[in-house]
Amino acid sequence: MALSSEKKQARKDHILDIAESLIRKNGATAFTMRELADAAKVSFATPFNLLGSKDDILQGLIDRSITENYKALKVESDPIGFFFSTTNSLVQKYIKDDVYFKVLLSSVSPSKEKFEIPINSWMIALDNFFQEGIISSEFDKQQIAEHLELIFVGSAVLWMSGYLDNKAWAAQYQYSIAAALIGFIKKRDAKEQVRDFLLDAEKTLVKLRKRKS
Repeated sequence: MALSSEKKQARKDHILDIAESLIRKNGATAFTMRELADAAKVSFATPFNLLGSKDDILQGLIDRSITENYKALKVESDPIGFFFSTTNSLVQKYIKDDVYFKVLLSSVSPSKEKFEIPINSWMIALDNFFQEGIISSEFDKQQIAEHLELIFVGSAVLWMSGYLDNKAWAAQYQYSIAAALIGFIKKRDAKEQVRDFLLDAEKTLVKLRKRKS
């Protein structure tokens, strides 16, 4: 008998939960699919059938962190404020659980397919900008989303390598996103708001740099 969509999703979530617990326990993603199946108390084939390869499961954990972050956010009437709340909250989520997420994020090799959920999330975050004419329709929303995702990935790599500490990553990420976004915005008041986020991040980065010198 085929599983209902709800039961199928529940089993997927259970396997992802077990995979996460193994990473947290071992401090690495070195578990085998046999170990995962045994810990989840399912057949060896079940994780493959429901989620795919081990790499797919690790990517599933990353995708889940992104979707959970967006679901937890409250929509704000201010599109600029909501955009930065959305983007900054994911970085803060990773920073608060940095040991786990550094292991997880560094374990997955980038591919076109793996960028689908992050880019879709960026496009959702940009929706209000286009609907309210904050960004001109002459620009392509998906192209902007891909550009912003590249900024996230690049800054995350520097964070995972230790080049950026937690505070520096949060500030550098906000600075880079604001600097990229401001060129697309045509409304003066919205541009001023983004400029405020840019200057706020810059102030933090300058302070951090002075402390190091």
